[in-house]
Amino acid sequence: MLELKANYGAGTLLIEESPISKGLIQSLREQHLSVTSYRPDTDKRARLIAQSDLFAAGSVLLPTRAGWLEAFEAELLAFPGRYDDQVDALTQGLAWGRRVRSSRTTTHAIGGMY
Repeated sequence: MLELKANYGAGTLLIEESPISKGLIQSLREQHLSVTSYRPDTDKRARLIAQSDLFAAGSVLLPTRAGWLEAFEAELLAFPGRYDDQVDALTQGLAWGRRVRSSRTTTHAIGGMY
């Protein structure tokens, strides 16, 4: 995980809360890494549907070439299926990004009123 974070220059790690991930989240925070825990409140299918407007609008961009792209696209097109963790991670990341942008816009708008 740390290697992927470094390779992609991620500022924050988004990790789904679960009994298994609690120790990982704590360990990463002890290393002073930016970790945001996320507890989904719907199932994987509902989470993808909630982000489908971003796909329809062309807002989700994938590289034209990447070693992982073919497997990822196959998983996305077969969703829901036996293997869907990458798609679920994408939808959770998109939802988190929306919340972050929304809170920044709201904060900016409120701050701009004064």
